[in-house]
Amino acid sequence: MKKIILAVTALVIALNVNAQDSSAKHSVALNEVTTNSNISRAWIASLRAEIMEGLLGTGRVEVLDVTTVEGFPGDESMQISFLSDKDAETFLKCQFNSLNTTRKTNDEGKVSWTTKANYTLTLIDVATGGVKSTNTYEESGFSSESDEKAMASAIGSVSSTMKKFVESAFPLTATIKALDKVHPKKGVESLYITVGSNAGVQEGQPFEVFVETDIAGSIITKKIEKVTVKVKEVVAPNMSLATVSGKGAVELQTAFENGEKVTVVSRPKWNPLDEFIK
Repeated sequence: MKKIILAVTALVIALNVNAQDSSAKHSVALNEVTTNSNISRAWIASLRAEIMEGLLGTGRVEVLDVTTVEGFPGDESMQISFLSDKDAETFLKCQFNSLNTTRKTNDEGKVSWTTKANYTLTLIDVATGGVKSTNTYEESGFSSESDEKAMASAIGSVSSTMKKFVESAFPLTATIKALDKVHPKKGVESLYITVGSNAGVQEGQPFEVFVETDIAGSIITKKIEKVTVKVKEVVAPNMSLATVSGKGAVELQTAFENGEKVTVVSRPKWNPLDEFIK
């Protein structure tokens, strides 16, 4: 069980549909995990390994492990400028807040252990030195065998959480390049978008759709409702074939054919609203 218990955003990560297309993977420098709690080095190392695995597992980011970089400064005031020279876009810090396990015995005398692992991720923009986001997460683990296995279960959930973290922190942005298949009544059924393997996009990745419209000389951006664009096949470093579903397909097609700029922005792969789009 994973639960975000605190989300304090120092500088909101906005889905800026006017941004340039995502043409390459984001570069993330991963710092050492710190703690003010009495947590063993082994569990600290395990947490960091899960964070690393989760980041790399998305295929969306390149990770620079600062522990392997020669000359990485211990002085925090010098770290950002050092990473800037290494072409890192962001610097990810982790504070391991707590690792608590409770023991419970049921009415039948059977013993079980439940662990809660609490940690905070802070993402820093290397270009500005400003904090992009700070979020605290809590992972839960359970075992009927030992407290060690309960702790391992909690820590083992971190890599899955990191996938959601990447989707939120590094949304993919692209434009529609061309229409592929069009239904005479239901509108466009498939199209090509300007994002591909260079950015680590994967089959099944869904996107929300936005359109820029010129109204009396002012550019207005609005979301096209009830439509989802989903990658069917990554066909090139900067190109993917995607399917289109939902009643908004006609509006999307009309906007594109009228020469309006249609932009797609990635969102998490599962959304409970998907069932209502159709």
